[in-house]
Amino acid sequence: MASDTAETETSLQGSIIVVSDTASSTDESPATKSLEKTARDQFYTDIKMTNETKSWEATCKICKSKIRGTKGVTSNYNRHAKDFHPSEYESWQEQLQSISLTVELQKSIVENLIIELGLPLSLIERSGFITFMSNVDPKFSTISRRTLTRTILPDLYTKMLHGLKAFCSMATFISLTLDLWTDRRQRVFFALTGFITFMSNVDPKFSTISRRTVTRTILPDLYTKMLHGLKSFCSMATFISLTLDLWTDRRQRVFFALTGHSIINSEFKSYVLSFQPIYGKHRAPVLLDTYEACISSFSIRGKLVRLITDSASNNIAAFSGLIIPGFECYFQRDDDDELYSDWYNDSEQTESDDAKIDNNVPLDVQDVVKQFLDSIAIDDESFRLPCYAHSIQLVINDGLKGSTCAQPSLEKISKIAKLSHSSIAVAERLENIQVCVPNANKTRWNSQYDMVVTVIGIQPSALNDILIQTQHRELCLKSLDYQMLNEFVSLLTLFAEATTTTQAQKTPSVSIVAPSILAIYQDLLLERANVKHASSLCECLLESLLSRFGGMLEQMLLVIDISEKKKKKNFYDLFKDPVFLVAPFLDGRFRLNWISSLSLLEQVQEELSSKIQQLVLEQCILIEQVNAPLGTTENDNPILSPTAQTQPLSASAATSPITPKRKYLFTNIVKETKKPKSDPFSYIKDEIFKYLNDENADDMVLLKPSNIYPTLSKLAMKFLSIPATSAPVERVFSQSGFLFRQHRASMTRTTLQQLTMLKCNCGLY
Repeated sequence: MASDTAETETSLQGSIIVVSDTASSTDESPATKSLEKTARDQFYTDIKMTNETKSWEATCKICKSKIRGTKGVTSNYNRHAKDFHPSEYESWQEQLQSISLTVELQKSIVENLIIELGLPLSLIERSGFITFMSNVDPKFSTISRRTLTRTILPDLYTKMLHGLKAFCSMATFISLTLDLWTDRRQRVFFALTGFITFMSNVDPKFSTISRRTVTRTILPDLYTKMLHGLKSFCSMATFISLTLDLWTDRRQRVFFALTGHSIINSEFKSYVLSFQPIYGKHRAPVLLDTYEACISSFSIRGKLVRLITDSASNNIAAFSGLIIPGFECYFQRDDDDELYSDWYNDSEQTESDDAKIDNNVPLDVQDVVKQFLDSIAIDDESFRLPCYAHSIQLVINDGLKGSTCAQPSLEKISKIAKLSHSSIAVAERLENIQVCVPNANKTRWNSQYDMVVTVIGIQPSALNDILIQTQHRELCLKSLDYQMLNEFVSLLTLFAEATTTTQAQKTPSVSIVAPSILAIYQDLLLERANVKHASSLCECLLESLLSRFGGMLEQMLLVIDISEKKKKKNFYDLFKDPVFLVAPFLDGRFRLNWISSLSLLEQVQEELSSKIQQLVLEQCILIEQVNAPLGTTENDNPILSPTAQTQPLSASAATSPITPKRKYLFTNIVKETKKPKSDPFSYIKDEIFKYLNDENADDMVLLKPSNIYPTLSKLAMKFLSIPATSAPVERVFSQSGFLFRQHRASMTRTTLQQLTMLKCNCGLY
């Protein structure tokens, strides 16, 4: 009561004070207004304090009655609202409790999860966490990162400083130590404590789950539900494409991963069909058995379109460490780096786990993969396609090995980039001009490319000033360096764009391959005539591009000058697959426009356009053959083979030597009329013509429900579901790397398998 009196008196500055404005004439419920913390402010208005009589008077917002009381005594406020307006009073109390719980939850999230457990600030914005909190409390309101960084954290920091001052004022001796915990069990203990504290704030009745219950009951149940969801996905899909690869964890245990991709209801769907551990030394038969078992369990053998993989031994060897010449010093660790090696491992987990995908495959596993791919490609070699991104990376690798013209300038770039990550003085000055140099990765050449682009994008005078001020004058870039680096970047720009674009998840990617290769090829021809300092790099890139993608360029009716010895047969022939020419036609972004947009001869454009339309017609006929019962199409026309259909029809039927020609009495009067032969696939040709002349701006017009292009839609669902790269299966390994960290290295194969499948297929259970 004394506190109430003090609070009331401190708020008074005159004999009579009006605390709030007069209530409006409408009988609006206080629940519809902003929520107040006291009954006086929530239910009363026109509050007047009289110092002479030491009393107060207020008007009820609901019933307009006058309420009076003694100064310093507030019980009349609550009594009137509770007795005469019980529903409004109870509603106000519930809202107060809800707000109090939300505030406590928000505080607990920051203190126990973000501060104590070290979870990232982005936790509060992740859909999984928001869903979890909505299940805990449907009324819980999420925290914005702005509120977190500008309000909650500064308030907690201020309270902590007050606590430190109180501690220092009472302590007679202070010892400050930095204890870097190395015992994994202690880390687990503190993490468990923080989580239990958080859950006790969420629900005081919550009982913790034992690890035994999680691994033996909860995970297997979720895993079973997820498998049912996968079977439902496979049954709904008309066509499915696959990506396949192997991965080894920190303990050198090998896992087989298989992802499935399809288009269902105009949406691109991708799920992990299998993530299985592989045992034993002779793994090739086991790998094949695992693959066959997965295909059979989901009954998708007749739905398979293509298999994308980058697990050929030469690919794996190429990615063990692709470093741009001059960047070797960037990846060399200094002595200071070792001091914080454990900290860097955790902070760079996002990149390191994904980057080690190819690094971690032992040599014996390479042979296993090669034997496996040979075994599944015996019947139909065209079933397997190489990963486009890795093939591009091989071209880059060949080009960089064959040319060192830009190496001195690139060495400066790598040292400048390393300084930006290791020198506080350099980092602060770059931050002042709003420049952040990205980290580079050995197995992602485009990360090193992005680093070069960022550094040369800095204003030359500003960059050189920073280097001079920090005593690194020898790293200043000269005009010759900029000329060399600009040519280097210009040659690799389209390669970098193609590498990134073809790894899309929710849009067609295989349709980008042919247009991008043609654009890169013509760009290199143009650059060859213009470059001055990087001509050797241009020649090496062009030669490597033709050795791998020359087969595709031949299919585009281009004359390729390359000897048989230089052709990489495992790429050259596979990239002749007609899918690379048909897919752009089915993608509304390209159709046939990508042919006319490039500087091809007009005759080549016309011939290539006709060839692509003929390929589309043949593929549509094949689909109709599979779907039509008893050899008839939807129009009850007989099904002909594409070869027979593409043969030119003769002007008149051939006369049989057995059946004589019919005689007429008056040959000058009777004229024999010949019935024109009907084209059983004219409706497909009409679809193709209509599609090419359709002005609909929708890029995915063939993937949306429509009766305008029924046959082309089937073909689009088949071919556009093919991923251009093996990036989907590598994302699986990234998730496994996040789960199997160095502090969780005792995780069993089964647990890692279940967690990875559940993480990647979270929408199926």
